Order: sequence, then C-alpha cells, then structure tokens
Amino acid sequence: MSPPSAPPAPQEEAMNEREGVESRDKREITVRENFEENLFFYPDLVSDEDGKVTFDYQMNDALTTWRMMLFAHDKNLSNGYLEQEIVSRKEIMVTSNQPRFLRSGDQISWTSKIDNLTSSDVHTDVRIELKNALNETSLNHLVDIGRDQQLEISAHASASVAWDITIPADFNFPIEVTIIAQTENHQDAERMTIPVLENRTYLTYTKAIELPADSVMKVDVSQLLKQKSGSSTSERMTIDVTSNPTWYALQALPYLMEYPYDCSEQILNQLYANALGLKLVKDNPQIKKIFNQWSEADKQSPLLKNEAFKISAISQTPWLQDALSQTEQIKRLALLFDSNTLSHQQQSTIQKLMERQSADGGFSWFPGGRSNVYISLYVAKGLQTMRSWLDPMVGAKAEEILSHLLPFLDDQMIRYYESIEQQVRRGHTKWEDNHLDANVIYYLNIRNLKDIAQSDRLRTIQNYFLKQAEKYWTEAALYSQIQLAEVFGILEMSDVRALIVNSFRERRVFKPELGVYWNQDMRWRGWWNMPISIQAGMIKLFTEEGDISLVNDAKRWLLNQKRTNHWSSTIATAEAIEALLMGPSGWIEHSDPVGITINGQELIDSAPGSESSLLHKNFPVIVDRLNQTDEIRATNPNNHPAWAAVYYQFFENLDQVKQDKGELEITRELFLETNTDKGALLRPIKNEILNPGDLIVVRMQLTVDRDMDFVQLKDLRSAGLEPVLTLSGYEWEGGLGFYRSNTDRETNFFIDQLPKGKYVFEYRLRVSQHGNFPGGYATVQSMYAPEFSAHSQGTRLSVKIVK
Repeated sequence: MSPPSAPPAPQEEAMNEREGVESRDKREITVRENFEENLFFYPDLVSDEDGKVTFDYQMNDALTTWRMMLFAHDKNLSNGYLEQEIVSRKEIMVTSNQPRFLRSGDQISWTSKIDNLTSSDVHTDVRIELKNALNETSLNHLVDIGRDQQLEISAHASASVAWDITIPADFNFPIEVTIIAQTENHQDAERMTIPVLENRTYLTYTKAIELPADSVMKVDVSQLLKQKSGSSTSERMTIDVTSNPTWYALQALPYLMEYPYDCSEQILNQLYANALGLKLVKDNPQIKKIFNQWSEADKQSPLLKNEAFKISAISQTPWLQDALSQTEQIKRLALLFDSNTLSHQQQSTIQKLMERQSADGGFSWFPGGRSNVYISLYVAKGLQTMRSWLDPMVGAKAEEILSHLLPFLDDQMIRYYESIEQQVRRGHTKWEDNHLDANVIYYLNIRNLKDIAQSDRLRTIQNYFLKQAEKYWTEAALYSQIQLAEVFGILEMSDVRALIVNSFRERRVFKPELGVYWNQDMRWRGWWNMPISIQAGMIKLFTEEGDISLVNDAKRWLLNQKRTNHWSSTIATAEAIEALLMGPSGWIEHSDPVGITINGQELIDSAPGSESSLLHKNFPVIVDRLNQTDEIRATNPNNHPAWAAVYYQFFENLDQVKQDKGELEITRELFLETNTDKGALLRPIKNEILNPGDLIVVRMQLTVDRDMDFVQLKDLRSAGLEPVLTLSGYEWEGGLGFYRSNTDRETNFFIDQLPKGKYVFEYRLRVSQHGNFPGGYATVQSMYAPEFSAHSQGTRLSVKIVK
C-alpha cells in the first residue's frame, strides 16, 4: 500500500491560477471579476436603409438584470423611446454576500448562494480560495474547516454555503476571494478583493524640540513612554531632525493635495498647494535637484496604485499614509511635485472650483448648502493671493470666478449695511455704535485695493466701516486686527497701522522653549480665532515691518505646533506653509548633521547619504530597549537653530477605546429596532447576539459648551453593517444644517454652524454579515480648531454564526 501523497505547497496552489482557475480535471474555469454597474458603448448610432440599427458592446461579468433605455430621432425631430430589460445569467451561478471591508481580528461567516437554473438536479463541488492581493500568496489557511464542500441542488433551486474565516490580528493587507462552483457540465467562479483595515486606532504623542545654535541638549521622553496602556501594541518611536524648515512645508503639501473631504475651501487649497509647489521648486534650485533624484525611483507602492483601496484604507490607517516607510513618503513627494502632474492638477482643480460656485456667485462649504460668506471670502482671498503663481490659462479662469464672486460679497455687505440702516430707523441702534464683525473686516481686507472700481454706494459703505475700524479695532478678534493692519497699510494710513503693530509687540508672549506667540480670546472658537492662522498672519505682518528677529521667533512657535504630518486642518496648513517660506532665504541652506545619542551611543540615520539629508534626518529608536531613565542627547553643531521632534506612536484596539471628552462630548449608543403593534420599538444592544437583517439605530448625543463653526462628526462602523441611507447630501434637522457623507466604513456629518447646546444624531444600519466584529466608535472635532475634539467609547458586535 503506497503512502498518501503530500498536499500541494501553497506556492504550487497559487501558481495554478492565471487568467482563470484550473479545475481538478484540468478544465479552465472562467472567473468573473468585472462588476461595474454600467456598460459603455458609443451612442452615435445610425440606421441602415431599412431603418434597423445594430450595435455591439462588451458585457461585463455581473449576473443581473440590466435596464436598457433607447431613444431615437430623425432629422425632423420625430422621436421614439423604448425601455427593455436584459438578463445576464449562467446555468450555475455563484453569488456572494461580500462585506465592504474587514478588520484585523474579525471573524466572519462568508456566505455564498449557488443557483441551479438547469432542469435537473445537480451535484455541485464548491470551494473558496483566498490570496494576499498584493503578492498573490495563498491565504487558504484562514478558512477554519471545509474549504471544499459538496451540495445537492434541485432543479431550478438554490442552496447556500458558508465558510468561517478568521482574519489574524496582525494581518492588514487586501484579500482576494474566489468562489468556485462546478458540476459535471457547468461551472462558475466569482472573484472580489476585500480591503482589510486595522482593528485599532493610531495614537500619536509628540514632543517638539528646538536645538539652539552650537548646543547640546538632553531630551526627556519619560512622559511619552508613560502613555502606553496594557492593550496597546506596535510601539514606534522616531526622532526627526531638520535644520531647514522648508522640509516641514514640503512634508505638509501632500496633505493639502490628498485631503479626502471635497469641501470648497479644500478645492481651493488643492489649487494653492499646486501653485505653491511650482513656485517653491522654481525659487529653490536645491530642492528641485532633490526632487529630480527622487523621481528616478519608482514613486508608488502597490498600496497607492489602487485608488479604491487608497480611499478605503489609507485615511483609516495613518501608517499607510506614510506608505509603509519614510522612503515611500519621499517618493510620493517627488510624484506630487512633478511639473507635469502639478500643471494637470491645476487645470482640473480650477475647473472643479468653477463648477462648485453657486448661481449667486458665492460658495457653500459642501455642495447643496447655502452660500457661506466666510467660505466665499476665503476663496476670494486665496485666488487673489496666488494670482502671480498660476499658469496664465488657470489664472484667466480664476479671474472669471472672481468676477462673479466679488459682486456676491459686495451684495452681502450692502445687505448688512441696509440692515443697520433699518435698525437705526427703528431706534434699536445708532450709527456710531460698533457694527464691525469678522466678515466685514475680511471683506475690507479683500476689497480695499485702490485699482478696483466701485460704485458710490459701495464706497460710502466701505468708508463707513473703515471709520468704524479706526474707532473699534481694539474690540475686534486678534485675527481681524491683523487683517485691519494690512488694510491700513495698503491705504497708506500709517498712523493707525503703527498703532496696531505696536500693540502686537506689547502683547506678544515669549518662551525660550517655544518662541513668540500671541494669546487668543477663547470665548468663541470661530474661523477668526484659529491659533495657526493668527501666527501666520503675524509672521507676514512683521516680515513686512522688517523685524526679522521677531519673525524667526514666531516661526519657531509655528514649527513647535506641528504634529506628525500636518497642522491638522487644510486652512492652517496652507497659511503655515506660506508663513514659513516668508522672509530671508537663510533658513534654506545646507547644514551639518545633528547628532542623536542614547547613553553615549550615536544613532544611525535611517537614510544615510541620501539627498533628503539636506532637509531632514530620521532616527528610529528601538523602544523595547529604551528605559525611562536612559539619556537621549541631541547635538547641534550649526550656528543657527535646528529643529527636532520625538514621535511615540502605538495602536489601541477599537473596541477598547475609552471615552474622551472636553469642551466637546460625544456619546454613542446602538439600539435594535423591532416592529410592534404600537410601532417601532428601540432596545439598547448590550451583549446579545444579532441576526443578519436586524435593523440597528445609531444614536449619538453631542454636547458642546460654546458656539463653534465647521465641526465634523464621524461614526466608524463595523464591517458587518450596511447603511440604510447610502446617498450623500445636505440635510436640515431641528434647525441644524449639515452635510451627510457615507463611505464604505464610516458616516460623516459636516456641520457649518454648531451653537452651544446638546444635539442628537441618528441613522440606521442593517446587519449584513455573520461573525464577530468591533462595533466602532464616534469622534467629533472642530476641523479648523482641531484641539477641540472628543470620542466615544468603543463597542463590539456579535452576529449569529452560520452552522
């Protein structure tokens, strides 16, 4: 008796498949994997002499019912319309109930339906094959048992099959799933790629360091190391050192270009980033040389080439945004700063901005909302700022936008002035009272140029508010005072400008470890009171005044506010980049290396000898070998300051996230909705096991202790749930307007204005998968004041496993 043959090696199993899957009897099985919802063919069809039209098109792999709509007309505009249904099917069909995504550690019962459309009973062999979508290695070991199954399916009937799949806790790559069904005479196979996201949230704690000229400093990281909890994993510590703040500007520009939420100010900042990138490369030949050298390498990893996977995974796992390594991030920068890429993106971005402009000439925050005065002012100011940077064709379109946008802003000021007139006639106010607000001052900053022709009515309004500004500038917010100083400078009102500038000098705060900054009024957290915007405005103002010493100290504070990869909002990032690049070019120079030692042993640069060392060095630290008592020293041999930051990062399991609250507070509850004789009944979900088809209501209660503008509420959901309402759009509920946006893994609520109080947000989810999943959690954050944020507690969901 011969011994049983050994099972095939995983590599052999992976090689059995090329364009299709090869069956046991060597018959090739065609795999269906193109499931696009629409079919395309060129519609310019002409009939023959008998009036017949024939056309061919390529059917995709979806087995479904297609809706075809036909419209025909002749030269006399006589026309006809016909609508037909076309069914694409096979005798044996595989249909999978696939999730949108999975997370590391998920347990799922993958279910598929096998349809027998023949007139006889059939014996069907069904199997599942799993692969790593990036390197094609076999993952069949993730199926618990029964990867091959046999079914007896009656004629014109269907049967279901299920496989229990466990995703390892440390696995986070997309999985290619192929389901194969085969009878004696028929076969079908279906393939899909499922992204696997981290079942953890990425926490980052940072320590910003300034290294004075010709200095040796001890770096204390003991407080960072104390932040780790017992359940956190994948510790990572890096020490970034740069003597050239241009690196911070370069590092932040991809954030502007790749920001995932398509709001109006972000479209403008994409244009800003492209225009500034071209200007930066043109003005700094050394940086251009670095980009040219970077461009010689392959710029994209496989993770970034799949656009659908990028949207689904990168914004969820920040470490993927680094493209797995610092080297990959550098290659991405080279790609983004390719001159052809920047030029093309400018054209497409200005067109998108034109399409976003409302009929009245203004801009809403998100499409479908009302024109927002601040967003409109921001777009107008941005287009004016980058006039000299833009390509001539793009610049012409920008001027066309301004030709409609500025009259809208004029009309808003006229309406505001007329409302004051009405209140004065009624005796509710006086002309000499303070009627300045932040939007009026922003408007003056945009429309005070002498070469702009204005009507007598508009000039009267402008002169009134300028007199108001002279009298009441001390009562304005700090950001508005900066704008007024710029206004008075342009109008050559030097006495008033000098008064404001001297006031800023007196109010500055200096701390040796931080630099110079200005305290903000914390009573209102609006767009006119953003710390980064205020600091950037001060840098611009004192650069014009020629006070380089103060400017350098202010830049130090700005750099110390930077966390990980960006300044936490697109507006702040754009203004910070512009501020860092202002002033003398002495900051952009070659520097001797800054040394980092631990207990006297020097760390090695992660990219020794690379051109990036002109800008930036990165030192990895082995956290397992680092004790809180170890001494870290940084040596700066240069005659100018250098900059450093320590980043301590780790993952925390989603279902173990604890509630965090402050000025904002968010709670999240899940309810099971059932129908009764008295209507819908909501029952809190505790530890019960759910069933596919159950309807879940997500209820989030948001509490805010002050008025805020532009707030994002994000609810991260489980892999086993599907939103009932899938379309995005603007909504009004209880007097609160917000834009709801659904993605594969989360639901976002973007709120233009959020007055102080308590609010309840609800939406419905349908249980779609069997298994055990983290139930998600909710986060809320002021997008333009990101230090105001909170998140709810994490949860876990269990759905009945298929037996």
